[in-house]
This record gives sequence, C-alpha cells and structure tokens, in this order.
Amino acid sequence: MYGRDVTRPRLAWIESGSRLEYVWVAFALLNLAAMLVIIELRYGRGWETVPFHFIYVSFTILYGFRAWRGRATLLGILFVTVTTGAATAFGIARHWEEPPELTEVPLMSLMFVAMVYHVRRRQQAQAVAEALAAERERDVERKSAFLSDAAHELLTPITIGRGHLELLDRRARPGPDEVSATCDIVLGELGRMERVINRLLLLESAGGGAPGRREPVDPAALLARTFERWQGTAGRVWRMGELAHGTVAADADQLTLALDALIENAVQHTPEGGLIEIGADARAGALRIRVRDDGDGIPEEACQRVFERFYRVDGGRSRRNGGVGLGLAIVKAIAEAHGGGVSVRSSPGVGSTFELRLPGLRSAGNEPVPSAADGLDHGFGFELAP
Repeated sequence: MYGRDVTRPRLAWIESGSRLEYVWVAFALLNLAAMLVIIELRYGRGWETVPFHFIYVSFTILYGFRAWRGRATLLGILFVTVTTGAATAFGIARHWEEPPELTEVPLMSLMFVAMVYHVRRRQQAQAVAEALAAERERDVERKSAFLSDAAHELLTPITIGRGHLELLDRRARPGPDEVSATCDIVLGELGRMERVINRLLLLESAGGGAPGRREPVDPAALLARTFERWQGTAGRVWRMGELAHGTVAADADQLTLALDALIENAVQHTPEGGLIEIGADARAGALRIRVRDDGDGIPEEACQRVFERFYRVDGGRSRRNGGVGLGLAIVKAIAEAHGGGVSVRSSPGVGSTFELRLPGLRSAGNEPVPSAADGLDHGFGFELAP
C-alpha cells in the first residue's frame, strides 16, 4: 500500500477523455444557478460575485490541465462570457447590481485571453527548446560516433605500420626483401590514412550547407565526360543510358565528385565483367542521375545506413579494396547542399541503383524541363566492353 502511486492514476483520469469537461460544465451551471437564486431571493448583496468568480477560477484551472487548441478554447471563453454576462445582466435588470458591474465580465474574459496567449507562447518556446535540445543531443551522438569512427580509421593503419616496423626492428639483420616488403606495407597504410583525411576534408567542404559556386551545368555533357573517363577502367561492361537535356544550377566540380563517388562505389561492388550503367532523366523539373550495377546488392536493413560516414555493408572487403566508407556520405552532402537528395534501391545478389536528385533542371529556353519516362531501360545509346 505504501509503495502505490495513487497520484498518477488520478492525474491520468483528469488529463484524458472529456469527463473532466462534463464535470466542469455541471459545476459552472450550478454556480450560475446559485447566482440567479441569490439575485432572485435578494440574499446578501455581493454574495452573487462568489459563484461568478468560482466559474472563472475553475475554468482557468481546467485550462491548465487541458490547454485546448484554438477552437475549444474559444468555445470555452464564449460559454463563460455569455453565461456570466447573462447572469450579471439579470442582476442589473432586477436592480440588485449596478450597471458598471457588467464591465467585469469582458475584463475577466480579457484576462483569461491574455493568460491563454502567454501559455501558448510558453508552450511554443518550450517546444522549440525541446526540439533544439533533441537536435543537440543527436548532434552530440553523431559527433561522438564520428570521432570514434575517424579515430579507428586513422589509428588502424598507424597500428599496422608500427607493428611491421617494430617487427623489422627486432630482426638482427633484415634482408632487402623484408625491408622492401615492410616499406610497401607502411607506405600502403600511410596512403590509406591520406585517403581518409582527404575524404574527410572533402566531406567537410561539401557539407557546408551550400555549393561553392553555382553555374549552369549541362548534365548530358557532364555524364558523357564522366562516362568517357571511366569506360576504359576496372574491367566492367559500361553502358550509357538515357540523358536529360537542359541545364541545372550547380557546382560542376562537386557534382563531378558525387558522380565519381557513385561510380567508384559501383566498381567496388561489381565483379569483373559485371554491368555498370549511367544515365539521367527529368521529372517535374528535377534532374535524376542514376548509377546502376548488377553487383552484390545491399540488404534492406542496410539501405538506410549506406550514406552514413564510415558505414560499410561489407567492412572487411571494403577495407581490402581501399574503401574508407566516406564516398556515399560525400554524395549525400553534395546533393543536400544543392537542395536535392540521394537514395538507393537494391536487393542482395541483384544489384543496386543509386539516384542523385537535383532540383531546377531547365531547358535551353530557361523553362522547366517536362517530365520524361521513368527508368533507364529506354534509349540506350551504346555499350562497351573492355
């Protein structure tokens, strides 16, 4: 018995449902009846103000529990104002109260309205503060995870390089082959550190909230140049799909970085002889660039996380292939800096399709480009196999 919390169930009853409103309406009507009886029986001049104030005080307390939104609050104020005003007018008509007493009704209502205004302002301020606090907490968590991942990515090559150097130092007379092999390993780990640092710097610059400079970019020409740079590499089958014509205001260098990162990701997860397809179309005035592969694919639960920093679907293989888990995060940062976004559709063993969306695609006449057919399955230009 001593450990039971009897307060919370009572508060829960008060804060839920509409029973409390019914109880208050009955209480208000009872006090109105008391006002009329006192006036009619002429019992104790001034006592009619006691139930009058009971109505306003109880209504204020009720609002403290309910804090209704606009319409309910307005109806409550109108109910109190009209009923107490009618009761006061009845007292004046019966020559029990003086006409100036009627001014107390709108004054009390205005006081309640002022209280409601300040309560709403406080609620809004509290909601903003809670949202900022939650966002700050998420930022702290992201920062902590980022620092942990970054430290791991940078300390791992240091540990590996140091281990091989210490092993070489413990040998009395290491041979040239051992020294050469150790140097290759250490240089490889230093190169990996350099890639991580460069990617972090790229991510920081791309995630600044806006592209470095905006200029009209022809996506068809950009994709054609990118395709030409990549088609002779990596032992894959390269295919150019449909191209969207027009211009989009973008940072051409950052857009090229994003496209390269998508293609590099496709190369890493597509075996030799596999297909990588690049193309773009327009929908509702937005440019949609797609990079499709028929590689390993991504599990459904990982599709929402592949754009996080340092996240790898297959961590061991990505590290062996030189991946640092920042390429797709850079794509996301660049897309969002341009007011767009990035997404992926994938299934294990089937392949993946990454889509980079940028708003504001316009034709040569500076008009929005009309929607085109969806997908990359139409209008393929050519196919090359190395």
